[in-house]
Amino acid sequence: MSKILEQETEFTDIDVIREALEQQGFSPVFNPGYSLRIMHGYNGETFKANVGVTRDNFTEVTGLYTYGDLGFTAKADGTLGFTGDDMLIGTRQFSGIYDGIKSAYAERKYVRDLYQSGFTLASRNPTETGEVELTFVPIGTL
Repeated sequence: MSKILEQETEFTDIDVIREALEQQGFSPVFNPGYSLRIMHGYNGETFKANVGVTRDNFTEVTGLYTYGDLGFTAKADGTLGFTGDDMLIGTRQFSGIYDGIKSAYAERKYVRDLYQSGFTLASRNPTETGEVELTFVPIGTL
């Protein structure tokens, strides 16, 4: 039987996790200001999240079945907790999807941090090995 599982993450920026989800092809759902919203789990269970992905959108993008929505919730320590269906989270296929979200998050966070330091993304080139080469230039030189 499926149940809602909560786990810790290394994510700390709600805007960046939303952008990372979008980069991976998802259509994140969230309220204005990222206030908590109700997400749906297995068999009528609910949980609250600041930003999430509906079950239908997850299945549409990945082709994988899940019993409920996925969500990220801001925690008191500044990190974002992840909530999802335990039957999905334990699969090898989901590990690959979650790794893609983590990679997209790291890339988006790096781009934002460099922008704050005066640089803007000039090019993004995926390599044959799956890595992404990013080129930055000082803001105003493009």
